[in-house]
Amino acid sequence: MEKISYGDGEVAYKIVGKGRPVLFIHGMLTDHTTTGKFVNELIRSGFKLILLDLPGHGESTYWNRHVDKVVDSIHEVMKTLKLGKYYGIGHSMGTTLASELARVDSNMEKVVLITPTVSKKHTTKFFIDRFWEGVRDLDISLANLSRKIYIKNWWPEYSKVKIEKRIVEILEQDWRAFASGFLWGRTVDMARNIEELGDRCMVIAGTHDQIAPLKYVKLIAKNLEIVDCNHSSIRGKHLGKGKNNLFVKFFNKTT
Repeated sequence: MEKISYGDGEVAYKIVGKGRPVLFIHGMLTDHTTTGKFVNELIRSGFKLILLDLPGHGESTYWNRHVDKVVDSIHEVMKTLKLGKYYGIGHSMGTTLASELARVDSNMEKVVLITPTVSKKHTTKFFIDRFWEGVRDLDISLANLSRKIYIKNWWPEYSKVKIEKRIVEILEQDWRAFASGFLWGRTVDMARNIEELGDRCMVIAGTHDQIAPLKYVKLIAKNLEIVDCNHSSIRGKHLGKGKNNLFVKFFNKTT
């Protein structure tokens, strides 16, 4: 991966494909490798993808608790690449950062937010409920709490074997990756961002997303696409092919 220096560390990224640039920002406790399930159709349709490892994730060594500093570090990557106008995509926690970046960087012409957590109250309750399930089990270990979260939101899309594999991956993460979602998401008003971005923003929401329920997004998103999935089971198959791909249609649409 390529890296730029920022603050007291580095932000890592890679570029794949050729054409109009698209910045993809992944979710919490993952890295740039998880974006493959989304971006293949964009590459085939003539787009260049900039795939980040978020601060505190993957190969990025820079980290900061303040979301504005993190957004600025991502902005610095784009300024360093000198790509001019570009599009943005964020998934899960990445929607927080993508929407904030779209507000401050006029070069980001459009942004797609995949399963954004619009209602902080609901999302907080979801995680608190899983915690109390762990208390009732007399096991509040990170492994058990992660298992509760996955069984509640991802089952049956994820088999038991896949859930256990994912838990092993989570336990290997740097502590800063765990802290990121709670610290960054706490200070960002996603509902305000979506309304403010207006036609520049498209939201993709899942029909049975326990973490970011569709009913909250429906109240806010002007450009909304609904797919049959939960918070993280969304794949390329849900997004369409060629000109019918949701990303391609939105980015090619004239406003």
